Amino acid sequence: MTVWAPITEPLMRIPAVCKPWSWLLCACGCLFLAACAGKDVLHTPQANGGAGDTAGLPRRAVIGGMDHVLAGPVIVEYMDRQARELKRFADAVRVGDGIIVTLPAKALFKIEGTDLEPGSEALLRNITAVVNKYDETRLAVVGHTDNGGFADFDIHFSERRAKAVADDLVKLGVSRQRIRFMGMGFQSPVVGNDTAAGRARNRRIEIHIAPDRRLREEDLSPSS
Repeated sequence: MTVWAPITEPLMRIPAVCKPWSWLLCACGCLFLAACAGKDVLHTPQANGGAGDTAGLPRRAVIGGMDHVLAGPVIVEYMDRQARELKRFADAVRVGDGIIVTLPAKALFKIEGTDLEPGSEALLRNITAVVNKYDETRLAVVGHTDNGGFADFDIHFSERRAKAVADDLVKLGVSRQRIRFMGMGFQSPVVGNDTAAGRARNRRIEIHIAPDRRLREEDLSPSS
């Protein structure tokens, strides 16, 4: 018996004079069910991880960085010093030849908002001071959500949040040419989404800091 049998078998017993209408009804029913199934596939939230399971979570990588290339002493020392200064007020980790600064969404926005809260300016001002001190780098501001929403919505929502942070960094003094932004939605969780604490960690803004061309050339020069 096929999945359509509950619909088609009763229709087969309808008198022949009525069958043109019955087949039309059957076709409409099939199209409706197919549309519903398609909608579920398109808008199913990400189901990531079981209870505390983070297997399969993507490895963190610096956007614009070169994680599979061994950085030389110039880049290592430059990025290490910058990371130490950022750690004074933010979660900053060295990844490959770059740095990822993670800012919890609750420190920047209201729960459902995309406009920065006034209290976030002191934090972003501190970040601006450091990245301008180490200006041989490029920045990518990346927005992330938990898996509680629909994919398309969360991509645009996280992008608006990333843009708000990028715009504020520019307003505070970071060169527009050094910075870009993007939204990842719920595609790159750092932990499972099975608990409230995990979902809160996944709602975040990351600032990826990578060496620019000048610093890479200096790192490769014989004198270094």
